[in-house]
Amino acid sequence: MNVKYFLFLLIPFLLTGCDKNDDLPMEVSLPISREFIPVSVTFEKTDTEAAEKYRPWNDKTFTVNSASELPDDPIGIPDWYSKIDFENYTVLIHYRLHSFTIRSYSNIFYRNTVERTYNWIISLGIEDDDDERGTDVALTRFCIMVPKLPADAKVLFWSSHTSLGDFTES
Repeated sequence: MNVKYFLFLLIPFLLTGCDKNDDLPMEVSLPISREFIPVSVTFEKTDTEAAEKYRPWNDKTFTVNSASELPDDPIGIPDWYSKIDFENYTVLIHYRLHSFTIRSYSNIFYRNTVERTYNWIISLGIEDDDDERGTDVALTRFCIMVPKLPADAKVLFWSSHTSLGDFTES
């Protein structure tokens, strides 16, 4: 009789295993093969012609898997566009209108395995330009190169800003 009770108590332990978890993590960090320095073009807030030219580019993200998919860049075609190995790499490009100075930046690229998205986060250290460039607006191109993504990859762009401010010591 004692053996039956022992086996009855042992069965749940045998069925649960050793807390082995084969599930993929929700987010998987992915490599960035190359980060390009953000490039900006500035114009006066009162310049309606420039505003009309650049406004449609605001908050646009491009996933480029071949040279034919490169956007007609409003900032100017950089030399490196022609040197990209599109057989092995994908280029992610994002445009943003803003009225601050970018002092620092960092990129993070990861895969969300639950939502099946690729996520690009850029963290910006900024300086508000109330005095220095208060009448100017900038269109900035952010760009990274990553290992080749599938043609149907869904890429989401996120950004965060940290005001660096004036931290002079007294």
